[in-house]
Amino acid sequence: QPLLATHSVARRPGDPGGGIGMSAEHVRLVAATGGVIGTFGGVAGGVAGFVEHVMRLVDIAGIDHVGIGTDMDGTGSLPAAIDSYERLPEVCARLLAAGYSRSDVAKIIGGNVARVLDTVANAMEPNAMKPSEMKPSEMKPNEMKQVDAA
Repeated sequence: QPLLATHSVARRPGDPGGGIGMSAEHVRLVAATGGVIGTFGGVAGGVAGFVEHVMRLVDIAGIDHVGIGTDMDGTGSLPAAIDSYERLPEVCARLLAAGYSRSDVAKIIGGNVARVLDTVANAMEPNAMKPSEMKPSEMKPNEMKQVDAA
């Protein structure tokens, strides 16, 4: 099954190991499962730094394996690079300006994660509606399956 690394950063070449960042090898291993690395929002440089990090992950993993995991409230010591969903159009515009196609940007901002969720949902219940097919109005909390955290 594909893996989701939802709030991740990739170490830059030459960074020492052991920190919070994923090595390029680790990023490629997640991609090899068909999974997605969600770019963590606590990167330096604001939106420009966030987009640079997205592009570095695409270079390592490929366009089909990068998503967004924003942490819009930061992480205590790290401020959020994207502090509101209102910043996503700027992220998209910067990716388009960098030469990414509209379909590639759509993959990054949600399409890749939707694909993984659909894959997992299909493996669990092949005839069920896929997450990417649902509309928010169809997602009623009282009808969702409850999961025991025990």
